[in-house]
Amino acid sequence: MLTVAQAAEEVGISRGGLWKAIKTGRLSATKNNNGQIVIDPAELYRVYRPVDNQSKLHEQQASTESTSRRHEVDELMARLELTNKLLARTESEVDDLRRRLDDESSERRKLTLLLTHQQPEPAKPTGSLYNKLFGRKNNG
Repeated sequence: MLTVAQAAEEVGISRGGLWKAIKTGRLSATKNNNGQIVIDPAELYRVYRPVDNQSKLHEQQASTESTSRRHEVDELMARLELTNKLLARTESEVDDLRRRLDDESSERRKLTLLLTHQQPEPAKPTGSLYNKLFGRKNNG
């Protein structure tokens, strides 16, 4: 004999559904010595098809695998997010370094141009006429 809860599990319907079937007379049940309502398995299976235990086991395994996969996906998503943050930070640093390198290169070109295009000071004439014209005394 099965309790209402056990019977409901065996056929895969709710306890309320079984109580309704008992009250309407579709399914017969009796009270045991403890005053508990019990259902004869033969009577239960006459009205309802039993749930395949392998199907229940398969559903439980699928549910467990689904939960496991969900956790795995969550972990992978967290890792992906962290990887994307690190990638963005690295790209930012690379861009900054490229900008600095371009600035330094530009500054180097400017300094090189200044050094290579610097005009030498004009040579001062040493003749006495020049010194007389411009009012300088010959130091030599």
